[in-house]
Amino acid sequence: RLEAKFRRWHYDLLAAPAGVHSTWAQGVIKYAAPDKGLFRVDQLKSFNGIVDEKPTYVEAEGQFGEHWVCNGQELLEFDHKAKVCKIQQLPPELRGKDIFESPLPFVFNLDAAKIKSRYWIRQLVAQPGVVVIEAHPKYQVDRAQYKFVRVVVSSQTFLPQASILYGPNFHEVTAPGYDHYEFTDVERNSIASGLASWVQNFINERPPSGWKEIRETYRPDPQLQPPAPPQIAH
Repeated sequence: RLEAKFRRWHYDLLAAPAGVHSTWAQGVIKYAAPDKGLFRVDQLKSFNGIVDEKPTYVEAEGQFGEHWVCNGQELLEFDHKAKVCKIQQLPPELRGKDIFESPLPFVFNLDAAKIKSRYWIRQLVAQPGVVVIEAHPKYQVDRAQYKFVRVVVSSQTFLPQASILYGPNFHEVTAPGYDHYEFTDVERNSIASGLASWVQNFINERPPSGWKEIRETYRPDPQLQPPAPPQIAH
């Protein structure tokens, strides 16, 4: 079990000047092996112009961040603005330890061999006390979400400290779009999270009464062979 709070800075040239984050968010992430997880944005602020040479941000009414839950059998995506919950039923072959092949493989997988089969991995030079891993997805289904990911973990505990997801079309000059996450209050196998009542409440989160539910069965994107390795600058 792993749980943490996060802060996220999103950079997008179409929404804010270069070097200025277009949105700021904070929320919570939880994970229980092998196939249960939660990601929820609790506060979201958007860029609202430059005032006195400083960027300003507002929390707009009716603006909500992402919220999803995986209970091992279903993936629930909550749209709080529209009051709609999309529920994808996971087929039996993608449950349990095989959740790696689900819509959220990078979040769930803890198996080094499977990570290496799906991503090109390299370790970057980092400051003392941390390890920085860079992962480039081999499959288009993942590349549609991000070009590559950098994960920063403690070299003592191996718990996550930060993660940067670079957009599918990321380019340092023409398209410098990315999400920078920082994690705080990171707890592994805490006493509270081990209580049966906590786990039961965690995996049973459902859409509120009156919401529209859209149900479907998740179908993996069929892929035969991964593409050639990317050209990575050193």
